[in-house]
Amino acid sequence: MHEYQICTQGASQACNPDEGVQAWRQVEMYACQLLIPTVREHHECFGRRRDPRCELKFDPLASPFCRLVTSVTQDVHCIQ
Repeated sequence: MHEYQICTQGASQACNPDEGVQAWRQVEMYACQLLIPTVREHHECFGRRRDPRCELKFDPLASPFCRLVTSVTQDVHCIQ
């Protein structure tokens, strides 16, 4: 387990985690380190209902992570 943690945390250059591990790292970084703190800081803004004039458009075949990023990005642009 310790070797796996070293590998996934990037401490070992000999280790190349598979795409699933790399994708999870990106999701964790975006959601846990960027999105959640932002929502907490600006809860009044993010707590509002989406303006019906702000149409949400995304590819239904895209990954859940891609749809999440697209949704948040479009909401932020609409609010601005």
